[in-house]
Amino acid sequence: MSGLDKMKAQIIAEAQDNAKEILAQAHAQADSIIGEAKAQAEKDARKIVAQAEARAEDSVKRLASSSDMRKRKAVLEAKQEVISEVLEDAYKAVGALDDAAYFAMLEKVLEKYVLPEEGTICFTEKDSCLLYTSDAADEEDSVDLGGRRIIKKKKKRGHRV
Repeated sequence: MSGLDKMKAQIIAEAQDNAKEILAQAHAQADSIIGEAKAQAEKDARKIVAQAEARAEDSVKRLASSSDMRKRKAVLEAKQEVISEVLEDAYKAVGALDDAAYFAMLEKVLEKYVLPEEGTICFTEKDSCLLYTSDAADEEDSVDLGGRRIIKKKKKRGHRV
């Protein structure tokens, strides 16, 4: 081998060694970048999973709340229906009373619920006419004011023991 061939071989050997070194550095750098990327990907994946779990938990809470709201609404509607039926039955029962029973019931209601204060009790036109012509108009516990009647509540006297 001549001197030129030796120099060529030495240059090629040095270039190959240099290339191997550069490749080794490139592989090391690539492995480092891949490791950092995997670590970042795992971190991002945990964050995404945590966010998804939080959204899922919120969805479950909203569904439970919505279900509870529908349940309460159904219960309320059922209560309203029962109240309507009771009021309708009471209205029919009161409407079916004869005048004497009707005014006896009114008297009981007034005695029980009218407070000993000044105020106004409004009657329908029919009731006002019936009150005016009834025997109750002549009793001492009411005052005729030209078609309007003031009914005074009787005070009950109790005995203390």
